[in-house]
Amino acid sequence: MDDVWLHFSGLQSDEILQDLNYLSAGNAKRVEVDHQSRSEVSGRFQVEGLEAAKLILQNSNYAVINSNTVRLWLCDEYLKDCRQVVIEGIYHMEGEDARLHKY
Repeated sequence: MDDVWLHFSGLQSDEILQDLNYLSAGNAKRVEVDHQSRSEVSGRFQVEGLEAAKLILQNSNYAVINSNTVRLWLCDEYLKDCRQVVIEGIYHMEGEDARLHKY
């Protein structure tokens, strides 16, 4: 099974890293943060297989921005606290781009 990288950026950095692990059902194998400040974070995280990547999209409110970028809204159960995460692409380890519109 191929490992898949999801590139992300968003606001409220501490919560996003927790959310990514939650959305991947605890299958986030590795998280690499490229940029982090008080209000935003960006980087990539690794999950095992495309099914784990698809699960993240199935369990989120999202809008497809283009063929390989998606914007997620992570909300509490009452939709009072919503955070936005942009996933910029899903990539196989060997660099092949798995286009989001397939999902």
